[in-house]
Amino acid sequence: MLLELQWGRTKTSVTVPTNGCTIGSTDASNVVIAAPFLEPVHAMIERRGSDWWAAPATTAGLILLNGETVREAKLTSGDVLRLADRVGNFATVRVRRDTSRPAHTSALRGALPALNHTLVIGSGSASDIRLDHPLVRPRHALLRRDDDGALWLEDRTTVAGTYVNGKRLKADRPRDR
Repeated sequence: MLLELQWGRTKTSVTVPTNGCTIGSTDASNVVIAAPFLEPVHAMIERRGSDWWAAPATTAGLILLNGETVREAKLTSGDVLRLADRVGNFATVRVRRDTSRPAHTSALRGALPALNHTLVIGSGSASDIRLDHPLVRPRHALLRRDDDGALWLEDRTTVAGTYVNGKRLKADRPRDR
């Protein structure tokens, strides 16, 4: 598993060994983030079967997964962890692609749908066009070709939205006649 660590302007990447690691503010941890608000051993990353898990190492160490405080969390590619104190200071840990497993193909370009067909764009493994990013939902958008051959892109009402050439798509709702 590859982790990207960031605190302030310091950014680094580490590969978690197969037996896991600890993250904290001192050499008592395997991975050190020199943030004074972190516990010396703040979090533990461990492998359970084929999955990776994160948990606080002490009761004082807070972990937030995608914005929610957790006691433990199963980690997947794209997750964002915050190692925090109770005041609001935090360091960011991004879970990158797990290099110990076969990679899913991720595409910025893909085949266009055939007439009267739809492709799913998203972060889910079942997506036709897979985008590995924390803001991309499993079924984020649909790309459809109608009977006339016109292409339609539809946001699946995601919070992050779908953008074309820097402009957010707006939903065109059918109006009652």
